[in-house]
Amino acid sequence: MLLAGLGAAGIDCSSDSGQVATGGGSAAGGQGAGASGVGGGGSGACLEPGATCTDGDSCCSKFCLDGACIDAGDCKLPEESCTSPSECCTGRCEPETGTGEVKCLNFCLDDGEPCDKALDCCNLGCNGGLCGGPQCFIESTPCTENAQCCSNICEDGECQIDRSNTDCRPTGETCNSGSGSGCCHVCDETQDPPICVYGDDICKPLGATCETSADCCNGQCLPDANGVLRCDPGCIPTGDACTVSAECCELDCVNGTCDPAPCVPTGNDCTTNADCCSGLCLAGKCDLPCELPGGSCTTNGDCCLGNCVGGFCQQLQ
Repeated sequence: MLLAGLGAAGIDCSSDSGQVATGGGSAAGGQGAGASGVGGGGSGACLEPGATCTDGDSCCSKFCLDGACIDAGDCKLPEESCTSPSECCTGRCEPETGTGEVKCLNFCLDDGEPCDKALDCCNLGCNGGLCGGPQCFIESTPCTENAQCCSNICEDGECQIDRSNTDCRPTGETCNSGSGSGCCHVCDETQDPPICVYGDDICKPLGATCETSADCCNGQCLPDANGVLRCDPGCIPTGDACTVSAECCELDCVNGTCDPAPCVPTGNDCTTNADCCSGLCLAGKCDLPCELPGGSCTTNGDCCLGNCVGGFCQQLQ
């Protein structure tokens, strides 16, 4: 699935008001001060998953969620070469202007965020150094600066095709002209002329607004502290970084990592409470004494982390 952005039916900028912080200059998705995105490389030793962070530049994974570095998994980070959007952590694989290379981009930026080019922005409009306003122009359209053009090339008063790009057409450009072999994502032939868009089969990053868990690239769709549904990592799986046992799916945070002890996992057969990792043997099966993040609740006491918001147990903010 691809990251939420410009779809065949229009533009979805909601994917960028989340809580994944990153750094890296004006790269799309860093959002400057703490929304969805991934930053460029920082200096010195990077921070491992679980370490406290303020931006993605400090994390080895380039992902900082709610003040802690998180694992990016096996997907490719921004600036890495790609051949398909599905390879990228952000779901955005686009040509780099003037280099002939196709690379993963950061998450797109919401209106009002600083930008350098149209592809930095969710609405494909970078005007006066800020996301928002008119969408980028296709080739041959009059222009006064590069950021006005989907190709990011304004020469002789008109938007130009990036002749160095022979792989695929960038999002926002026309589908068929130029040297690129079709769109990097999909072509919306309902527009005149047909325009490259992200398409309908999309997913959203952690921290992005959502309607159901199926909208999220990872985790679950859960209400945040303000009741807004967002993609949330839910409980932490075995092997990933943690701070307290209640964060882990098996309630087993050992030395900063969710690490099951030699005990019976939840759902398996047991005889006594001592057999179970959760400490509760109910009707011959290991059960949980409380609800993990993502489970339903009515009071804070129902949740392992003591945080019931909107009828669902939440991670601590």
